[in-house]
Amino acid sequence: MLGIGFGGFVAGLVLFNGILRWVGTILVLAKDPTHAGSTGKGARIALATLFGSGFWLLVVAVWGAYFVHAEPYAAPLFVGSGAAILYMGSVVGWFLLRRRTRGGETS
Repeated sequence: MLGIGFGGFVAGLVLFNGILRWVGTILVLAKDPTHAGSTGKGARIALATLFGSGFWLLVVAVWGAYFVHAEPYAAPLFVGSGAAILYMGSVVGWFLLRRRTRGGETS
């Protein structure tokens, strides 16, 4: 069971990384000053969502969780994945808080 939990941890890391990259791409496109007020900004964001891997990684993860939830190995898989997402979320949150308290310097 520990191996399945570790597999869930790795899957959670991949999921977190993909979603974070996807959200970051959307935020960069939304804050792009070169296309401020242009009609193509919404299309660029939609295309980045459609062709980016983060959104589809989330779709596949939800689809996989739906089909795996009744299997006997689902609990350690979900616990490992949740632990990875909580761990990486706390690391990213710590770095964002540290950056905010230091006035926006990169560390």
